[in-house]
Amino acid sequence: MTERRRGISISGQVVNIAPLLLLWGVGLGILFIAGMQRAVSLDELFLDANYVAGVPWYTGLLSNLGVLGWSVGACAAAAGAWLAAKLGRASAALFLASGSALTVWLLADDLLELHAALLPSAGLSPV
Repeated sequence: MTERRRGISISGQVVNIAPLLLLWGVGLGILFIAGMQRAVSLDELFLDANYVAGVPWYTGLLSNLGVLGWSVGACAAAAGAWLAAKLGRASAALFLASGSALTVWLLADDLLELHAALLPSAGLSPV
């Protein structure tokens, strides 16, 4: 039996891992900046809101499950859009990509409570 695996040069490995290292660097930079600021308590930034507020653990459980559902839906639609584009199905890719974008919008609305907190405080009715 012959060896079918092929080696990847060090420079090829660096090129492949560079985007991951860049994203990790951005994430660590954001965490560092958040940790260095003193305008807001670090507990309020890094701990769960239910723990900080001292409310029961199940407060907001359905909202959190909704955020998980929106996340799964957005990722599945984005993956489907990518696959459809790779297979030459442009209209399917556009449909799935636009569905993923809409789902991300709904995810942000549910996660950041735009409809319940931000819009009414700005004088906009969510209905």
